[in-house]
Amino acid sequence: METTRGVIKIKTYTESFSYYKDEKYKVRFSDHSGNTWENDAVYDIDKNRFIFSIPCENLQRETIYKFELVRLVSGQANSPILSWYFRTSKFDRFEDKLNTMTDVINTMGDINEYLWTPYFIFNLGESFDIADGKPYSGLVRIEVQSADWLKGLYSFYSQYSSYLKTSNRNKYLKIPPINGLILRSNKLSPLLSSAQIVNNSAPATDQLKQYVMFYVQVLYYEDYYHIRDILYNSGNYLITSFSLKRGDYPFKFYYYAGDQLTYESEVYIIDNNL
Repeated sequence: METTRGVIKIKTYTESFSYYKDEKYKVRFSDHSGNTWENDAVYDIDKNRFIFSIPCENLQRETIYKFELVRLVSGQANSPILSWYFRTSKFDRFEDKLNTMTDVINTMGDINEYLWTPYFIFNLGESFDIADGKPYSGLVRIEVQSADWLKGLYSFYSQYSSYLKTSNRNKYLKIPPINGLILRSNKLSPLLSSAQIVNNSAPATDQLKQYVMFYVQVLYYEDYYHIRDILYNSGNYLITSFSLKRGDYPFKFYYYAGDQLTYESEVYIIDNNL
């Protein structure tokens, strides 16, 4: 298994949890047949998250389970605080899944009427899903590796990054945005539907073709125009720009299970010599 450590990060600070910081919590996993497995959960108030163990030895591949977080009252489980359903993968580890990659294609695709970008397209034994592919904060992260063309990017951000403090950049992006590669959202498997949960049937999607979009240049242009407008408004019309050069764009996949990096892939190449 990828990890037995489970983490629930509370999206926003919820004051009600702080009232119960000394309370006891449990997580409950159950299947459609009524089998149930429980483990203690600890609330980390400083990081606003729950930590618990996943009963991996009891969970089967490609199976729907219900997850519940409950607070204990007088030693007894109260109504669930959080509850949802999930489907396990056909693979035990992300590395096993990535090793099924075949039929790699490099091509160019349009992002809008002004920008075209390289795509890294491949077939996978099981598609990524919405939780995997949420840009910059999903379980799967993709990051550009060292390359000659990065020198211009670093030079630009070294000179102007202080102006980005006022921008609404995604908090997961780095400066420079070398992790600005994302999985194309319309190729990701959706989360479970009500019908799938009721019928206890959620076969892997037949959408096995996955797309890595090279979004670095889009982020760069957004930053460039943001900085340029600030400078222009102050009467400074001198700003250095650069163009991303053609060539090989090396990148890696990283997999985050819970709050831990559990896998770093080999280097893959987006060929931008097209």
